[in-house]
Amino acid sequence: MSHNTGNSPRLGVAVLCVAQFVVVLDVTLVATALPAIGADLGVAGGRLGAVVTAYTVAMAGLLLLGGRIADVAGPTPMFRLALLGFAVTSAACAAAPSSTVLIAARIAQGAAAALLSPSALAVLQDLTRDDGAARRRALGWWTAFAPPYHFTLQNYTDVVNSSGIGQAFVNSLFIAIPATIIPIVVAAFAAYAFSWMEFPGRDFLFVVVVGLLVVPLQMTLIPILKAFAAWGITGEFLSV
Repeated sequence: MSHNTGNSPRLGVAVLCVAQFVVVLDVTLVATALPAIGADLGVAGGRLGAVVTAYTVAMAGLLLLGGRIADVAGPTPMFRLALLGFAVTSAACAAAPSSTVLIAARIAQGAAAALLSPSALAVLQDLTRDDGAARRRALGWWTAFAPPYHFTLQNYTDVVNSSGIGQAFVNSLFIAIPATIIPIVVAAFAAYAFSWMEFPGRDFLFVVVVGLLVVPLQMTLIPILKAFAAWGITGEFLSV
């Protein structure tokens, strides 16, 4: 297989990528068709949602087992068997007369997908075993046919721009960065002063600093908060 030339490896890679694409696309297609499925079979609610989850749970739960079976029995025959099984179970899903039969068929379809996906990847690696460049191209196409099909920052933009979260994040930066840098700088200068500089009251000041370190933070916050309230700066950047 590694000595194939011409269009044969490319055709094989194309078939494998399409198989992977169909495995993943099945989740989206069924989720989109749920309203029509519910209307045809007369189901709704959690039972209708089980039509989607039955496939995904079966596939995710059996994926490692499918990869192991492909390793032991050989990826090429397992790919053919899984592809046949996926086609048969897909037809069973389309012809299901009730929600119970549909969910059972979806579980079987997910099991076939759990064997199909790792088998297809193993066959793809066998097709390009001796050609590093071809393997990189094949894996690139494989990745392109797997989700996410495109990546955007729209979800992050929507979150940051909603309910003032973006401004709260900026405020947190203005607070957290100085609150981290200032103590480090003060501690560095203090360590240098107490270690290498001679000045009156050095030992006394050192004892005071060490003593203040053992004072609970809450005890210092109470009088500070009272002072801020009296000055009318509570909740302002100046108080921070």
